[in-house]
Amino acid sequence: MSSTPLYTTLSTSLTSGAQRANVAALQRALKADGHFTGTVNGVFGTTTRTALEGWQSARGLSETGRITTSQFVWVPTGAVIASWSVGLGSAAGTGTSLATIEFPRPLEATASVSQADITNLKVGQKVQLTVSSGSSMSFSGAIASISSQPVSSSTSTAGSSSTVDYTVIVRLASVPAAVRSGMSGTLVVTIAKRSNVLVVPTSALTGSSYVRVMVHGTPVYRQVSTGMATSSLTQITSGLAAGEVVMTGTYTPTATASATSGTGSSRGLLNSLSGGGAAGGVPSGGGAPPSSGGQ
Repeated sequence: MSSTPLYTTLSTSLTSGAQRANVAALQRALKADGHFTGTVNGVFGTTTRTALEGWQSARGLSETGRITTSQFVWVPTGAVIASWSVGLGSAAGTGTSLATIEFPRPLEATASVSQADITNLKVGQKVQLTVSSGSSMSFSGAIASISSQPVSSSTSTAGSSSTVDYTVIVRLASVPAAVRSGMSGTLVVTIAKRSNVLVVPTSALTGSSYVRVMVHGTPVYRQVSTGMATSSLTQITSGLAAGEVVMTGTYTPTATASATSGTGSSRGLLNSLSGGGAAGGVPSGGGAPPSSGGQ
């Protein structure tokens, strides 16, 4: 491989130093094949000519001691030959594809993110990736770029709504040796995090800002203010105290006023809450409890 494309015939008639990079590449190739024993200096001298004639003889070619532009394949520096399309020493016509080359680069992860989530992402955010291939492998990275143009779109069966996806490129910090290009997995981006907060099951919320609190054995609607939320937990910023019991299911009173029964009750708990993917803040206020419920 050479940093300079070949544009003239290589032979002893070259001006001293001309095509030095390509002559050096030729000398290295001849040395690797056991024909050149001199110093790789980029100068086409008699030693290089003799080595080239020896190589040509071994390949059944005319011993000209010169290489023309049609005989020398130039490959850019840093490229890797992935496959050959022709046999060594065979003739190739104009337009023939000789080989496939690749430019190695560190592995990157590519993810498609929906329009609902893309506004929550920004370049530099830390991410966690998990690849499932026999055994799950997890590793970290950071968002390197976010496309401004959609890469795909879909429309609901009824045609009433549509969504688009955008490409996100993730630069990986460290990659397990078993990870290969083309593998698939999951990508988690933490867009917000709260610690030591009061949370209740998201299913306990009614109208986005009411919960049913058990008071003296009876569920009573109470308005609360909410903060961050995920599909399973929602932060309560005001209106509820730790230890109070909220209803998450149906409530069926018994015949005796002093006894109550219900399903799915839960106590407000101090906990931590992390939001990934589409999770974000849930605004407080809005909505009203059903007219049949409590006060």
